[in-house]
Amino acid sequence: MPYHSTSGMADNTADLLVKLMTFLVDTVGWALHDDGSAEAEPYYVMKSYGESSAEDIYLQFIDDTNSDRIAVRGSLYWDAIAH
Repeated sequence: MPYHSTSGMADNTADLLVKLMTFLVDTVGWALHDDGSAEAEPYYVMKSYGESSAEDIYLQFIDDTNSDRIAVRGSLYWDAIAH
């Protein structure tokens, strides 16, 4: 899981969420584990296997539409079926 840096502009939090997901998948090599983009508060859960491929980590990025911000939650496990 190497370090990468980028910069850019987003039109709003929904646009930032998509750009962040695209960056993590295409540049950093994370996997899109759960796609909740159709929910009332859209989210993506990204998964990384870590540098040794033995330590899974899940990050959930949520577009908190009520407060115009992106919330980030970390987990050691995420069930993509049950959410």
